[in-house]
Amino acid sequence: MIISHLFNSSSADLVLRSAPSPDPVDFLVHRHVLSAASPFFELLFTLPQAPDDDDPRPIVDVAESAETLEALFRFMYPMTSPTINTRDQLVHLLDTAT
Repeated sequence: MIISHLFNSSSADLVLRSAPSPDPVDFLVHRHVLSAASPFFELLFTLPQAPDDDDPRPIVDVAESAETLEALFRFMYPMTSPTINTRDQLVHLLDTAT
């Protein structure tokens, strides 16, 4: 499993796993940050999530690509915003954010 180099905090309490393309990427994130930034995530975290045997944090598989998730999380976390180079990147990002 690949772990995002930007989102790999040991204090993270959730793993969001991207769609495979070719391999899924794990994003170790903080529920409170995502909940504060998005009503979607706030609702998502009210649903039960089973922990993985190898990791006590719940793992949520999502349909979005690693590229899209990284861009979205970079807007949500206090860090440099991502560079959007193509219209397709922007469309995927906006679809994910809404």
